[in-house]
Amino acid sequence: MATSFNPSAYTTFAAVPVPHVDQDNSGHRRPNAPRLALSTTYARTVPLDTGARIILSARVYLQSGTFTSLENFSDPQLGYRKAYGKTDVGMQYESASRRWTANAYLYNLEDKRVYASAVPLHAVTTVSYQPARSIGLRLGYRFD
Repeated sequence: MATSFNPSAYTTFAAVPVPHVDQDNSGHRRPNAPRLALSTTYARTVPLDTGARIILSARVYLQSGTFTSLENFSDPQLGYRKAYGKTDVGMQYESASRRWTANAYLYNLEDKRVYASAVPLHAVTTVSYQPARSIGLRLGYRFD
């Protein structure tokens, strides 16, 4: 389990100077820096009678809200990412020889729409999102 606590804020900071614009960000929190982030992973290996094995895994990530801009806007439309959680699960099969593998996974179980960044530019804000729920299967073979 990993936990991070980040109470940081700028004591003195001004972005690139723009003529006739006072943009003092002193006391603001850093963009994309949550105060609290918690990540925990659990994996369990289940041996089979044939010598093969199945590995079950789950990962949970929780993060407090973050500002995505220097101005620390609290409006999500202008650059505030609300607190969110994300869960990933997987199951991997490994043959007895460990040459063959099959890995089934489900990322972002909650299927929440969480944006990765917001870039305000004049009257328009461009937003990019983290991936939606992803389900897949990977097959592998070792040639050694």
